[in-house]
Amino acid sequence: MNYNPNMYNAIQTVRLTFQQWEYTGHIAFEIGGNCKGAELFENVLDDLDEDTKFVENDCKFKFNEPDEDTNEDYADGWYSMTLKNRAGDELSCNDTLPDDLPEMLVAVEIVDVKEETNE
Repeated sequence: MNYNPNMYNAIQTVRLTFQQWEYTGHIAFEIGGNCKGAELFENVLDDLDEDTKFVENDCKFKFNEPDEDTNEDYADGWYSMTLKNRAGDELSCNDTLPDDLPEMLVAVEIVDVKEETNE
């Protein structure tokens, strides 16, 4: 990958790695705009919502459906995902985005970048 520091209006694919004990999982999605490098990482979890289109999602990350009984919605940030260890054993996780997810985030990396075109 050629990470051009002078590129503006780039589409960057950001990959997040989540981990608890020996269980890991990954999601990757595209972010557009003028942010680069560490600046892009500062608020990467804020870019996650129920409309995020993943280019990688090996942990089946998703926002939970609203609860019809309590009328809770996505604003509460409830998510679920399944992490795996090397043996293929699974660990199911669910909580709210602002409470638990940042503690599980162990790596953020830019895995692709391309110039945004006006098509």
